Amino acid sequence: MLSHDCVCLTRGRHVIRQWTVQEDGVSRDIHVKPTLVCNSSEAVYSWIRDGYGIGLQLEWDVEKDLTAGRLEICLPEFRHVSLPLYAVYAYRGGYPSPKTKAFLDYMSGQMTSQQDNAAVSSR
Repeated sequence: MLSHDCVCLTRGRHVIRQWTVQEDGVSRDIHVKPTLVCNSSEAVYSWIRDGYGIGLQLEWDVEKDLTAGRLEICLPEFRHVSLPLYAVYAYRGGYPSPKTKAFLDYMSGQMTSQQDNAAVSSR
C-alpha cells in the first residue's frame, strides 16, 4: 500500500493518513503518504474515480461504480475496520415513534448485510 498514490481526506487540520485495516482478522495501522488531500469526501471520491490514486471508501458509496466496472477493489487482502454508526433521534418519553423504529430496524438490517469498507481504485 505504501507504494501506491494515496488520496486522503482531511478533517479540520488533520490529514487522515492512518488507515486501520484487517489482514487475516488482525488489525494493523498503516501510515500512508498521500499524494492528494482534501476536506471534501466527494472530491476524494472523484479523484479516485478519475485515477489519481487509491483511497478508502465505504462500499455502499461506490457500489454502482464497482458494479459498472469503473472502480475495482484493490488490495482485497486488506479490509478496513468497521466504523460505528449512530442513529440520533428526538427523545419522546424514551421510545422512538413507530416510523422511526421501522426506519432503525430497516437500517440495522441493511448495515449488517453491508459492513465492508474497501480500498478502491479506478479501472
